[in-house]
Amino acid sequence: MPNTTLAFFLIDDNEIDQLLHRKIIEMAFPDATVIQFTNPVKALSHIQQYPATNTMHVLLDIKMPIMDGFQFLEAFGELPDEVKNNYLIYMVSSSSNQFDLSKARSNQYVKQIITKPIDSNSLIKAIASH
Repeated sequence: MPNTTLAFFLIDDNEIDQLLHRKIIEMAFPDATVIQFTNPVKALSHIQQYPATNTMHVLLDIKMPIMDGFQFLEAFGELPDEVKNNYLIYMVSSSSNQFDLSKARSNQYVKQIITKPIDSNSLIKAIASH
């Protein structure tokens, strides 16, 4: 898999998780571009203002205080299809709440759920499968 075309959005309110996930992405895909957001509202605004023209892999946390991952997905769903089609969303969570996990699995925009903290093997497998 070529590394030069990979781009990631990290959307997570936890800065420690952001740092860890960024390091894992950089180890797995050294040439990848990583854009980080601790505020999902700002991430949505960025997507609206600067829609991706190539595939963007989004690591989206479920539990966040300003807007949780499911609220993000609902707002994301309102975007035009030509914008949404360039984003592959992976829900990232340490939650074992079966309701949350089931809700994430049934969302049309969620490609996969990755358990926190992510590791390079699970990330590589998730990216390779989509």
